[in-house]
Formats: sequence, C-alpha cells, structure tokens
Amino acid sequence: MSMKQINKNTRRAKIYKRYLIVSIIIGSIMVFVTGKEYIEKNIPKELTAAYNSSKDYDSGINYEYDVKSASAQINGSDTKIYACGMPVGLYLHTDGIMIIDYAGFESIDGNKVTPLKNKVKKGDYIVKVNGKKVGSKQEVIDLVEKSNGETIELTIKRNDEEITEKVKPVKNKNGIYKIGLWVRDDTQGLGTITFVTSNGIFGALGHGISDLDTGEMVTSFSGNLYYANIWGIKKGKIGEPGGFCGSIDYNEENKVGTITKNCETGLFGNVDLNKIDVEKFKEVSVAKTDEVKCGKAKIIIYKDGRYNEYDININRVRKRANQNKNLVIEVADKKLLSKTNGIIQGMSGAPIIQNDKLIGAVTHVLINDPHQGYGSLISNMIQ
Repeated sequence: MSMKQINKNTRRAKIYKRYLIVSIIIGSIMVFVTGKEYIEKNIPKELTAAYNSSKDYDSGINYEYDVKSASAQINGSDTKIYACGMPVGLYLHTDGIMIIDYAGFESIDGNKVTPLKNKVKKGDYIVKVNGKKVGSKQEVIDLVEKSNGETIELTIKRNDEEITEKVKPVKNKNGIYKIGLWVRDDTQGLGTITFVTSNGIFGALGHGISDLDTGEMVTSFSGNLYYANIWGIKKGKIGEPGGFCGSIDYNEENKVGTITKNCETGLFGNVDLNKIDVEKFKEVSVAKTDEVKCGKAKIIIYKDGRYNEYDININRVRKRANQNKNLVIEVADKKLLSKTNGIIQGMSGAPIIQNDKLIGAVTHVLINDPHQGYGSLISNMIQ
C-alpha cells in the first residue's frame, strides 16, 4: 500500500472517530433530556412531609380557634410558647364515613352493576343509613348486607350541606348484598408537634391531613395524640421520599393529647401536661411575618429525650403563597443529610427557628430533590 493511501485511510479513521464521539455525546444528551422530561411528567413535584398509614379502603390565657384564619389564637402575656419538634402518633375520628369512590361489581346473575353511579362523589361522607347515625365503615357494610335487597336511604354530607340518596342493594356473585362503594373511616399516621404552650395548647404539622385517594381534607370531629416509638429512618432519594420508621400503640395509656381541629394550617388541640413536661422543650418568642428573612435557620427534632437542632437555609420567603408553602427551605446540615438525606415523611411540623424565634414549620418535601421543601409561616398557626 502506498504512503498516499495510508495517509488517506488515517484521515478517514480520524473523521470516523470524531463522528462516533459526536454521535455518542448527542445520544447521551437526548437520553438525559428524555429522562428528565419523563421524570417531570410522571413524578409528583412535592409531597407533604407527613405520613398517613391508613390503607383501608389524627390561667391568664384565653384560647380559641379562629375559623377564618384557621389558626390558634393565644392571648395573655403570661403564656409561654415552646418549640417542640416531638414526633407523635395521630388518630383522627372522621365525621362520617368517607366515600373514596363508587365501583361496579358482578351481580349474582352475571351482570355488571353500579348501583350508586353518578349519585355520590369522591370526598362525600355517609353520616346516616336509614336515619341511623353511623360511626364506622363496618356499620355501613352490616346495614347493607342485612337489607334483604330493600331500598336504603343514605344521608350524605357534601361540603356543608346534607343530601339524601336512595339505593337498592344488589347481590354480588357470592350472594352478598352490596352497593358498590369504596369507603374509609378513621385515619392514622405520624407527624411532629410544632409548638406547645405552658397550659398545654399545641399546633402540629403545619398543614391539614387530607385523604390519600381523594385529596380532600379529612373532616374530623375529634382525635388523639399518642407516644410514637421511632426505631429507624428510611433515607429519602429522588422519586422516593424517606420517612420515620416507628410503631404506635393506640391505647389509653399511650395517649398524650386530644385533637380538636384539622384544617389547612395544621392540627390543633391540647396535650396532657401530666404526661408531657413542656418545660423540657425550648421556650421561644414568636416571630412576626416581617421578621422572617432568607438565610440561615434551624429545624428542631426532639427524639430519644434529646433536643436536636439542624441547619437549614431559607431560600425564599413567599408571604402571599399558599398558607403552608410560604418558605422555600433546603437542608444544609451534614449530620441530618447523612441520616435522612433531607426532608422525610413524619417531619411535617418540625419547628423552624431563626434568630432564636419560632418562624414556621416544615410542611413538604420536593420529590425530585429531597434536600429541599416547603415550610409554613408560624403566623398561619398562631395569632
């Protein structure tokens, strides 16, 4: 082969090599962009940092709940406020039986039937069956199964009004009377107390508890707080939020407080001062909205009898944003990142401290970046 031919082949090899490298780079960019678009389209951007474990288909002072602002009004110069940060078990008694959805089923004669189609909506509450008040989904099931196929009347609470719907139960393929509903009653979970006062008033979570399936705020008439045994932590990662691992005994001996309100800005009620010594927590003053600034801050988690403070950054203060997303926060503490990799479920309600003042509570984690999340201004919870 001549020298001229060798040089020609060498040039071709170099051109081919460059073409191959450029093709690989372009291909990698396309894969990255496509993957990024898929993640953004298919993975939720955020998740409340509370864990809901319900799978069925929580002297010298005047205290009241302000319905308009959905916050705790605390009056009295002698009242002390403590930043808590204590994880607790939550149990909410719902005001009626929540309807998750209606569903079709196969009747005993082989037909597909949907007795309540277009009669009920997700988030409705069944409060009575044939005029009898019901307090659990099992009561509803029993009354339907014992109906002998006779028409029954459901009293349904929808928003602030009650409506009635009549339905005729149908035997399913197993010979049992059904009306085709997915329902849920009480709700349990895990969250963190944000603050407690010297006379036992508490605020927790920084956001209300909503149903996992309907997204509607759980309508509750009462509830309880319980000691939580936190025995481990599941680290968060992109697309998969972490969480506290623990157990809760929902018994009278383990009860430490009562919940009287579930609303957009949190859970409120009273702790049992015979079981929780509030003075072991950090006494704080409450920051005014205008005092909250971008910059360094801390979150508090009280665990195993120890008061733990971790560094965070407040990247944005959005005073006019959604009530529980005023603060854009980012975990900066290396110790906390090594334990949790950021904000995890069960951390909702963790107090945020800046310049020794209580300024808010952790509320959400960003699914695509567990180091970041949202917080609520304390002014949404305390007035």
